Amino acid sequence: MSTQKRIEQYLNQATRGLWGKQRMAVRQELHSHIFERMQHHLAFGVSADEALARALQALGKPAEINAGLLKTHTLPVVTRSLLIAGLMGGLLVSQAHNQKMVGFHQKMKLCTISTCSEGPITYFEADGLMKTLREQNVPATLRVEPDGGALLLLPEMHSTYFSPLNTVQKDGKIYLSFDELVTSLSIETAFNIRHLKNPEITFNTTTFRVGDEKHPFDATSTYRHLIAPSIYNQTGATVVWGPAASAIQTHALNIRRPAAAEGEVYALLQPAPANLYNTSVFEKAYTLQFSEVQKGTLHFKSATPQVNFTTLDARKPGSVVLKITGKINYWKSLPPYEVVQPSENHIFYP
Repeated sequence: MSTQKRIEQYLNQATRGLWGKQRMAVRQELHSHIFERMQHHLAFGVSADEALARALQALGKPAEINAGLLKTHTLPVVTRSLLIAGLMGGLLVSQAHNQKMVGFHQKMKLCTISTCSEGPITYFEADGLMKTLREQNVPATLRVEPDGGALLLLPEMHSTYFSPLNTVQKDGKIYLSFDELVTSLSIETAFNIRHLKNPEITFNTTTFRVGDEKHPFDATSTYRHLIAPSIYNQTGATVVWGPAASAIQTHALNIRRPAAAEGEVYALLQPAPANLYNTSVFEKAYTLQFSEVQKGTLHFKSATPQVNFTTLDARKPGSVVLKITGKINYWKSLPPYEVVQPSENHIFYP
């Protein structure tokens, strides 16, 4: 049985008894989790069959997931999809050498970052993150669960309560997955994220910033974690990350966005050569990089000297520019980005 058929069979069994848009939203959420876990295992050299087997094992038996979902079928679809994360427990546990530890208000050596395609997952030292929030007058409560997950409760936050964050313990300290926190916040009533460096996050009426000039924070992995599952759900394409992808991005590409606000973040997707991804699992792949608007301009590095821009659903391959909105709408199946088509007079090759 092919990889895709095995995934479809699992999704059908896990969502049996749900209907219409509700079933579609839950399937999308489950599919995203399977994709993330497969990406992780493939990056460490296991076969496609083994990567899928490990991903499904981490999720749990489809009958158990189905029973849990049916118990919550009267809840709003977004809340129910988040309960999946609670049913899965520690699904998004990563191996230590693929984690990037960031400590605020203290000096801390970064762990070795793997060169795998999916990039590192960002973890924050919990006490430092809590202190950062309190300094910005954002009251927060941290509750560590017996199974190792953690609930970080922020004012006005409803959905994340149901989604325990993965934690890592190192040298007696607890670290939280910041990438998972941002993804959870992205389905709140109102959500926005700006800036690659020291990102500013707004959900509902609460705003806070992570990192400062003294303790800078690069949120690249957070943005990747936010949009990669939606790209896969929409196109079936994986995203290629890391030094191998950067090595082919050698041509400067500037795109003018005169009406954009400073700090807006955009992504550039370009078709990836077959030697950069597992062609037995994915039909196609994109290299992925980010840039934020600075003085009305985006600065990218292209894999080709001239760029042909297209859309994600186009049959003819080409480069795609995404504006990162950050807001995910599971009910309407809207991704956290918008495709933009740069006009020719706004494209420059310096």
